[in-house]
Amino acid sequence: MENEALLKETYRYLGYRGGTPDEESDTLIRQCLQDVQEAARPASAMRRVEVTWREQENTLDLGPICVQSKTLARHLRGCHHAVIFAATIGIEVDRMIKRARIGGIAREAMLQAAGAAVVEEYCDRIEAQVIAEEKERGYITRTRYSPGYGDFALEHQPEVLSLLNASKQAGITLTDGFLMIPSKSVTAVIGIADS
Repeated sequence: MENEALLKETYRYLGYRGGTPDEESDTLIRQCLQDVQEAARPASAMRRVEVTWREQENTLDLGPICVQSKTLARHLRGCHHAVIFAATIGIEVDRMIKRARIGGIAREAMLQAAGAAVVEEYCDRIEAQVIAEEKERGYITRTRYSPGYGDFALEHQPEVLSLLNASKQAGITLTDGFLMIPSKSVTAVIGIADS
């Protein structure tokens, strides 16, 4: 049975805010979502690190990674550890999207939206697992925060992926412009604080 939350998220990525597509489009969207789910090969890499606050304002170390970011510092205020993760749904989804370009922009857009929904749902599951594990330890967590949000620069992607050994663990690499391959991949930090 199809996951209605994933379908609604795919609609949202396609720009259907509160509305629904016509019957023909809806059939194609549902097929694209099913195709992405079948092609997806979720993989991830994760590491729990110490958060060390530096004297320089808005500067902190996430394990060996030094980050200067006002928005990340605000988001992690009070945190002493963090879980850094990388997640992907695999290269086959990228290949499917590339093949769809030949057939028309509508199918390509629908596959892009379905891929985004599926990778975000996978990240939600990883985040829920981290929350549960940290709760057992007596800690609380912050919501995930990714390079590219606010002033948390994408230039940190190489350090994050290297720290996680993400190429070997999850098959994620980077372009020179810090974009991840496979494209339906996410890196994020989840802050951990005392309850």
